[in-house]
Amino acid sequence: MLYHSSRLVRAELRRFRERQRETLEAGLDAILDRRAAARGSSLLGEAPPAAGDDDDRSSTSTNPFVVDDDDRARDLPSLPRKAEAERIDVGFADLGLEVRAEGRRLRVLDGATGDARSGRVLAVMGPSGAGKTSLLCVLAGRGDVRASVSGALSVNGETTPSLRGLRSVIGFVPQEDTMCTELTVNEILLFSAATRLPRASSSAFRRAVVRDVLRVLRIERLRHAVVGDAVRRGISGGQRKRVNVGIELVADPTLLFADEPTSGLDSATSLDVVGALHAMARRGSTVAVVLHQPSMQIYTLFDDVLLLAPGGRTAYLGAPGAASAWFENLGFGVPPDWSPPDFFMQILAL
Repeated sequence: MLYHSSRLVRAELRRFRERQRETLEAGLDAILDRRAAARGSSLLGEAPPAAGDDDDRSSTSTNPFVVDDDDRARDLPSLPRKAEAERIDVGFADLGLEVRAEGRRLRVLDGATGDARSGRVLAVMGPSGAGKTSLLCVLAGRGDVRASVSGALSVNGETTPSLRGLRSVIGFVPQEDTMCTELTVNEILLFSAATRLPRASSSAFRRAVVRDVLRVLRIERLRHAVVGDAVRRGISGGQRKRVNVGIELVADPTLLFADEPTSGLDSATSLDVVGALHAMARRGSTVAVVLHQPSMQIYTLFDDVLLLAPGGRTAYLGAPGAASAWFENLGFGVPPDWSPPDFFMQILAL
């Protein structure tokens, strides 16, 4: 049963963040002292960061997608900004999920706590089997109706049994594409825009949205290319991934959930996809993305990170740049030759 108090979500999130902040603040002085002593520096001054140290990295200071509104290269100017009343913040506390598998009950999530806020991009990360996709499906209202969900969900601070009632404003990018292989890229995006944008939208507006999405995903040259399949040669797998994301972007969702949209893509293409997600967030959408093991370059681009441990438990919730100090304070310092997100996945898988 879901808890029937919106206060629970806020209280649990507040307690979780306070515990993280207290632990982090309590350990930062000790961490800095150890580093200063190792370098022979004075404890009165902050030691310069070591090579590979990203404790001072923030998701905004190095984020190339935080741009002015007139930077059209990574923007969607045809889509209106979400009014304050349209924006949706989603919170979840002590979320549990049990599914029936092979005649027995399997607990997929157990104590997942976090939130996804409007105007920001949340990265959900964790090792295989941590329940990342299951969490995304529960939040998107796409879970198995036979599954048992416990914990608390809230929308803008108000408790809700699920987000199924918001499906008209939710976009979901699945891992596997489900597009008509006989249509061109332009036709697929126009069809999505025509069937999901408001009925009052003009054809000129829909075409403008499609043009913007093609540009922000850098697939303009594929406009008239047939998608194709194993029999009829068409666009590549990476290009299909971007079209799959574009199908949801042209719908202008208020809530956008993407399940591993960068898997199998090279670093440059992954940046294009993440840039498109940031473009949606800058217009007021709430964006949550499942990632398995992103590069450091991709990892630092997100506004917030939720790390799940096996069994679907929240291990960390906060800014990407603060995660290294958090783990170091727990006794798991990132080795100099390791990428922090890779190291976090190794620790969580123990």
